[in-house]
This record gives sequence, structure tokens and C-alpha cells, in this order.
Amino acid sequence: LAQAQAEQSNVRDALTRLSTLLDQGREGWATRREVERLLEDQQRLSQQARDLAAETAGKRPEELSAEQREALERLAQSQRDLAQRARTATDALQDRAQRSRAQDPAQAEAMQKAAERAARDELAETMRQAAQSVGENRTQNANDLQQRAEQTLREMMSELDEGQRQRDETLQRLLVELSSQIDDLIARQQQEIDRLARPADQRVGAGEVPLDQALIRLNQDTLVLAESVGRGPPETLPIGEKLEAAGASQAKAIGALRAATPDEIEADRAQREALARLNEARTLAQQLREQSEEREQDRKRAELRKKYEEALARQISIRADALPFAGRD
Repeated sequence: LAQAQAEQSNVRDALTRLSTLLDQGREGWATRREVERLLEDQQRLSQQARDLAAETAGKRPEELSAEQREALERLAQSQRDLAQRARTATDALQDRAQRSRAQDPAQAEAMQKAAERAARDELAETMRQAAQSVGENRTQNANDLQQRAEQTLREMMSELDEGQRQRDETLQRLLVELSSQIDDLIARQQQEIDRLARPADQRVGAGEVPLDQALIRLNQDTLVLAESVGRGPPETLPIGEKLEAAGASQAKAIGALRAATPDEIEADRAQREALARLNEARTLAQQLREQSEEREQDRKRAELRKKYEEALARQISIRADALPFAGRD
């Protein structure tokens, strides 16, 4: 019964850790996606305002048709709604930053900076003023305010992206060190398995300690590393769990060797089980490194694509500006 209760407790703890990990991953993704959607919607409203301005620019209210006035009011209301969403999103950014600060300081700092950018640039108020200008058919002022809001949202996304970049850099450095430490544990574990396979009178050579003492040291180092990983980024939690499992198997091997009648078969089985868990931890660390490096490559490709798009947009703008003068002497 006690063993069953312990196993149930372990399952609950694992589910709790998994839930925390998933929640933090979802929050980071949801935060960036919300800012991205705000930008997309602001760009859409800005384009609608420019299209409508082609018909209404320079006209006094009494010169507008009923259809044009209705279109301006609908657009102004959409802009007001977006301003409220921006205000809500800014508040949510600060709340998420506070919640994730302990477990994910890099992500929390990026969220905080994005929230501060929105507050400093008065994002929601700028959008509200843009809505008022649209409703009053002040097209140029509305366009200026909308462009300002778009720029703020771009900078907020840059803050979040930079936070993720710094987070990945930190994670990569940690994983390099962690992989090296796990490799050392694997080598030591294999060494103890090989020692146990020797004839009894050849197991303790010059400078070597008895098998059980060596395993105790190995077990201590494994559990210390597991505890350290448990305090790290959420992504590394599965690695910590593998290390904890390896430590539990090592403890079984120690118990088998130190029993009144040593059970070398059980000690060998438990050590090989520990080695398997250590190798799994090493594989997880390598997979995380590869995923982090892939995200970095994706960011570089996105940055390069953005530069090309900006250069193309400048060329199109230059040509459009020069078009009225084409053919003149």
C-alpha cells in the first residue's frame, strides 16, 4: 500500500511539473501571438483608413454621403475596439511577467520590456486617438497615429523575440555544460558496471575504492545534478526526471551490494538500468540543443527575409514617388 501511494504521489508530481511546463510554453507563445494579432489587425485598419481616405480626404462633414459617414463610424469603432484589446494585452503582459519570473526570468524580462514599451508609447491611447481622428475624417492625423501604433507593436514583438533569443543562448550554454556532466556520469557508471564484472579479487585496483563506496559517490553526484536541473529552465525538467530515476536505480544497486548477502546480479541489473536512464538524459539534452539551434536558424532566416522585404518596399516607394515625374524634361 505504501509503495502504491508513493507511486501515485510521483505520478501527481510529474503531472504537476508537466502542467507547469506546458502552461509556461503556452504563455510565451500566446503572448507573442496576441501582439502579432494586434499588429495584423492594426495594419488591416490602417489600410482600410487609407482606402477610405481616397474618397473622403479634405471633405467637410456635410460633404460626406451617408454611406461614407457610416463607413467612417464603423472604422472608428473597430479602432476603438482594438485600443481596448491593446490595453487588455498590456495588462496581461505584466501579469504573465510576474507569474513566470521565478521559473523563466528571460521570458519574464522580455514580457516586462514589451509591456513597458506599450506604456511608454501610450499604445492604447494612440489607438483611441486614431479612432477619434477617423471618426472626424482627419485622415492624415489618423494615418500618423495608426503608423505610430504599428511601430510600437513591431518594437514589442522585437522585445519578445530578443527575449527568446537570449533565452535560447542561455539554454544552449547550460545544455553544453549539462551534457558534459552527464557524459561524466555515464563514463563513471559504465566503469562501475565493468568493475563488478571482474573477478572478485580484481575489483579494487590501486587507487580505487570499494564498489559500494564508488557507487555512493556516483549516486550523490547524480542526485545533486538532478536537483540543479530541477531549478533550471522548464524545458530541462524531463532531463532532471531521468537523472532522478538513474539515482533511484543506483540506490538499489548500493543496497544490493551492501546487503548481508550481497546480490551481485541485482546490483548489475540496477546499474544497467541507471546507465539507460543516464543515456536517455543525454539524448534529451542533445535534442533540446538541436531544437534551440534550429530556432536560432529560423530567426536568422526571418531577419534576412524581413530585410529583403523592407528593401523591396523602399524600392517600390521610390519608384512610386518618381512615377509622376517620368517623361518630363
